[in-house]
Amino acid sequence: MASFNPNIPVRGNPFLDIPSDIDAHPFRLVWEDICSVSYLARLLPKGVILDLVECLIQRDLEYKTADIRQGRAQLRAALAASTTKKAVLIVHSQGGIVASSIIDWLYGELSQSQIQKLEIYTFGNAARQFRNPPLHELHHNDPAGTTPRRQIQGERAIRNIEHYANTKDFVANIGALQFTASAGAYSNASVFSGTVFIREGSGHLFNMHYLHPMFGEHSAFMESTVDVRPRNGPGKTVSMRMRELSRLYNYKNGRSPEDEDAM
Repeated sequence: MASFNPNIPVRGNPFLDIPSDIDAHPFRLVWEDICSVSYLARLLPKGVILDLVECLIQRDLEYKTADIRQGRAQLRAALAASTTKKAVLIVHSQGGIVASSIIDWLYGELSQSQIQKLEIYTFGNAARQFRNPPLHELHHNDPAGTTPRRQIQGERAIRNIEHYANTKDFVANIGALQFTASAGAYSNASVFSGTVFIREGSGHLFNMHYLHPMFGEHSAFMESTVDVRPRNGPGKTVSMRMRELSRLYNYKNGRSPEDEDAM
């Protein structure tokens, strides 16, 4: 998407948002309920063919297009500012490719304390990798390659990364879902870090197919339960609701999740 408009004013404070499409009312209200957005950096479509070509250039050739260069400058400035305590980046579809390229760039430009201000949440992520380097040397008991790489929150450069995907979303299936599967975690030397929330359903539109069914009022998805294994080795699994695991859900209605450092 060749055009990038970083100057669309939206109410609020610490959020940065790079969706590839914004659906119309009424689903826009769901988005506004989740969080306040400091500014909306929209990727403006130039047509299906040109958009697909640009995705291939960004994702497979790893070329830094104008969208990526401009996004990097804005996010770098936000994280480097002493007045910034937290920056929350929310991306959709091709925005996942853009975000992945930007953070790879910023790892070499910002300090650990600056990078740790960042949180990332993706929807229908089209990227093939989402790197998040460990802060310390990792020691695995399992032989290399037997367990897919996953982010352990709080132990990597970016403390919180979450990916949301529909099982029948074609874009997610060639992006986040493919490269977080057991076989995909190591394909093409890819590392896809972050917690993945998977909803049984179809559709790729940001508001209609993601925000409304996942974060709307009386969301069946957020009330569904999953069995969670302990992070620090063997132990009894615990049944938890999706909303208890989702950090992004805790931003809904103007709330803010507690930072682990403050606990």
